[in-house]
Amino acid sequence: MAVYHELVIAGHYDLARGFVMGFLTGKASPGPAIFSRERGIRRVSLGEKMLAWTGIHGTAAHVIVDEGVAGDLIRDITMAEEEIGLKVISNRPIEGAAFGFHFKVFARVYGEQIKRILGSAPSGLKISYEKAPEEKVDPDARGVEAYTPSHEYEYSAKGTAAGRFADIYPLFGKLLEHPLVEVEEMELEYKD
Repeated sequence: MAVYHELVIAGHYDLARGFVMGFLTGKASPGPAIFSRERGIRRVSLGEKMLAWTGIHGTAAHVIVDEGVAGDLIRDITMAEEEIGLKVISNRPIEGAAFGFHFKVFARVYGEQIKRILGSAPSGLKISYEKAPEEKVDPDARGVEAYTPSHEYEYSAKGTAAGRFADIYPLFGKLLEHPLVEVEEMELEYKD
């Protein structure tokens, strides 16, 4: 069972990102580096949220790495702190995560895609629905144009997924990449 850590690295974001990616390139089995800003994962700093609202990016990079990478990465940044202008200011193990999603599609092919994505979720994840999945088929609407109130097929739902980060992140990524699913920012839960 992989344990992931969120590291907050103070310094210029692009420099921190470049350092982490270079570090991982040199590792035999690097594992992923997930940058919260780029993947829709909520960052905990209120100051950074305010900067994001204004379109100005903060000076810290929030990166999620597995436990094995976290220790080595912290060591290497700490050893070269003054030379590279980066500093690890937080290292928090992640317990779990959650995110909301919703969709409404009008073509069976998209409904089947979304069903496969949700159906592939590991059994340890909890998916709860504010609006349960509903599939409607109206044969009388066959051939009606796309911008009318009547459609032959409709599939919709609104829900939340929660679970261990290692289990939930792949589902989050698949839903995020689907063009007809709206995905909210992922919220991390930390170990005490």
